[in-house]
Amino acid sequence: SQKDRLTEEIYNEFRQKYLKMLNEKIKTLRGMSVALEPHATQIRDEIKRISVQVERVTVAYSLGEITEEEYVKICSPLQSKLTALKEKLKEIEEIFSFLEKPLESI
Repeated sequence: SQKDRLTEEIYNEFRQKYLKMLNEKIKTLRGMSVALEPHATQIRDEIKRISVQVERVTVAYSLGEITEEEYVKICSPLQSKLTALKEKLKEIEEIFSFLEKPLESI
């Protein structure tokens, strides 16, 4: 926002200073993202496992093997956990996406 008020030389000086600081922070965050990857993989696996459980219960309900009450009792907690896990994974993937962007686009 100060670009119009500053000379090009001063603007570039401060821009470089802040880009250097930002670059250092990004390097630190990228290192942390490496630690996040196993956690993201674990969440993906858990999402798959729960999705299979929900599908299994849904098919059992569709075939009349369980009542609607049993279906709701089993699926409600699974769906809640699935929603929470998907949200966590979305947050982690947003972090990964941010860290993959070139520094100039930030």
